[in-house]
Amino acid sequence: MKKLLQSLFVLMFVAITAMAQDRTITGTVTSQSDGLPLPGVSVRVKGAPGGIVTSGNGKYTVTVSSKATGIEFSFLVTPLKQ
Repeated sequence: MKKLLQSLFVLMFVAITAMAQDRTITGTVTSQSDGLPLPGVSVRVKGAPGGIVTSGNGKYTVTVSSKATGIEFSFLVTPLKQ
């Protein structure tokens, strides 16, 4: 019985530790029209302060907590002058 209780305690500790860890998400933002990478896109974790901007080749890496609900992407397009 004592061994079973110890095993359950260790299992519970490992499960709680695994759930509380942050995750790293990486990706590339591309244009829907031509599939080319988009530099300068803002990437922000919902409910977290700050954010990052995609690199020149559209790549990003962001660390999110286990409580994160989503990621927001924003990009401003200015019309070309004719």
